[in-house]
Amino acid sequence: MESGPHTFNLQANCALRAGQAVAFFAGIAAVSLGIAVLFVARGYWPVLPFAGAELAFLAWALRASWRAGQAREKLVIDSDEIVITRWDPNAEAPSTTRLPRSWTKAALIEVRDRRGGEQLALGQQGRWWVIGRFLGEEERRRLHQRLSQVLRQNGHIGPR
Repeated sequence: MESGPHTFNLQANCALRAGQAVAFFAGIAAVSLGIAVLFVARGYWPVLPFAGAELAFLAWALRASWRAGQAREKLVIDSDEIVITRWDPNAEAPSTTRLPRSWTKAALIEVRDRRGGEQLALGQQGRWWVIGRFLGEEERRRLHQRLSQVLRQNGHIGPR
């Protein structure tokens, strides 16, 4: 038997680090503005505002993608309770949710939105807390199996 609480650290898969995103943006900006300047030199000045708008949108999209990639969650399951700590990149401080371990179960819940699919949730008495929204489908299924296994241990942590 495992001893101590069970800890699950969940983190989004962010492909770019901040420095890489800045370098990517700088490269695209140099090419885009270089082409725009060539057109401006030929008298096609309306190209410049469109190039600027394009770069502004790209900067916004890169920033939003990078920030979303910083999301993470930590689940700690001990013999009495489950603690879910979320680090949301848009929040100033992490949020913590505490659930009593008894009667809590893990489930894959069908989502009825444009993406469809399933979300992993911990719940009890008709209330559900979705976890790992940023995980891929296969990762959610594996985590569901592992959480279900841990929760079936009847709250026993450590050797009998």
